[in-house]
Amino acid sequence: MQAEELVQRYEAGEGDFSGVVIDKQFLGLLKVDLSGADLRGACLAGADLATTDFRRANLAGVNLEGANLEASILDEADLSGAVLNGAILTNCRFWKASLVGTTLNGAMLRNTSFMEADLSQADLRGTDLSRTSLAYTNLEGADLRQAIVYATGSAARHGSCVNPSHADLRDAKVDPDFPCELAAVRPDGTATGQRQDPAKVSAR
Repeated sequence: MQAEELVQRYEAGEGDFSGVVIDKQFLGLLKVDLSGADLRGACLAGADLATTDFRRANLAGVNLEGANLEASILDEADLSGAVLNGAILTNCRFWKASLVGTTLNGAMLRNTSFMEADLSQADLRGTDLSRTSLAYTNLEGADLRQAIVYATGSAARHGSCVNPSHADLRDAKVDPDFPCELAAVRPDGTATGQRQDPAKVSAR
């Protein structure tokens, strides 16, 4: 399917595009409103989706490897199990989005906001989370090995609840205020032995 056809059908009222594969010759979807669209399992690898509105969209299992989503809005979107390896996600907004088990190896996440998002079990190895907002983000069981977790204005400084319980922070470069003691593995590779209830993290 060509991108133009997808947009035309969506604007005509169709919302289910699960499993669609966009022709790589027509991947530009710049400044498109796809809020609420069902794109489960779609292949959008390498697509130019900068500034796209994906609010409340179903992107579960979608392939967005190497895609450009710069400055896109993904509030309350479902990206569980999605593949975003190497994707450009700078200046994106993922407020209250579900990224459970999402793969983001090497994704660019500078100036991105994950406020109240669920990143539990997500694969964030090698990601750049510089200046990223992790306020009230759930990072339980996330893999942050070799990631840069220097979140300027970090959640910890604002008294917000970051939940990295059971997370793997091995070789990660972390913000001094990041609660490493709640992770399963500290940046230096040592195990913390923590098994804290996520509900107790907010008491910090």
